[in-house]
Amino acid sequence: KPVTVSCRLPPLLPLLALPPPPLQPQQQLTTAFESTEVGLFWDYENLSVARSHDAADISNRLRALSLRFGRLVERRVYHDPSKVSSVAPNDRSRLDSAGFTLVDCPTRNEKETVDKKIIVDVMHFAITR
Repeated sequence: KPVTVSCRLPPLLPLLALPPPPLQPQQQLTTAFESTEVGLFWDYENLSVARSHDAADISNRLRALSLRFGRLVERRVYHDPSKVSSVAPNDRSRLDSAGFTLVDCPTRNEKETVDKKIIVDVMHFAITR
């Protein structure tokens, strides 16, 4: 049965300053989490990667943090390609290589389009697992 964890991520710069947590092989996870499936749903507009940082490194750190809660089975990055703060073309490639699905969410002159898409996908993730 899936576990929903709601938390606010720390600001990105302190996250970069910390060494990445060690990745544990799946079989070494605690028994409470070994069968728990985790989804990482990233709102890029609210937590973007600075142009001076490597998107693959940030995505690996987020992945490592999420592995503390169980087996990572879903990785998605949501963004509006029409906004300036959207994912840069070279970051798109790096995030795709890191296993993330990039979800384009054009606003269509509506507020909170990305947020609504994330809510629908999180609900689908929780219901189908």
